[in-house]
Amino acid sequence: MDKANLTREQAIAMVGLANVAAAEADNCEPTNRVGGNGLMHNDPYIEWAGSAEVDYDGLTADQVYNLPVTGCAIHAIYHESNEAEQAAIDADSSVWDIMDIGIDHYEIY
Repeated sequence: MDKANLTREQAIAMVGLANVAAAEADNCEPTNRVGGNGLMHNDPYIEWAGSAEVDYDGLTADQVYNLPVTGCAIHAIYHESNEAEQAAIDADSSVWDIMDIGIDHYEIY
């Protein structure tokens, strides 16, 4: 199975609910893979990620065998429009709480 562009259900099947929940709970940071500021690079959105190192406790032998590397991490990938980010900047929202970012997909690497 591809380790990128995973749905939540696929990610849970690969690394378990606790690991997915840990990535979802992590503070997001820009990935700098898309945009840095998307407008500067003509990207349609800015990519953010919350990540957690995969905890192997509770994983089956098959789950561990199918992970890409030992010591890998699960990443919850968020995409936000440049307009929404600019609105948060303009509002001087220090916690970015006015943005309604949803998870686009998950990655494991």
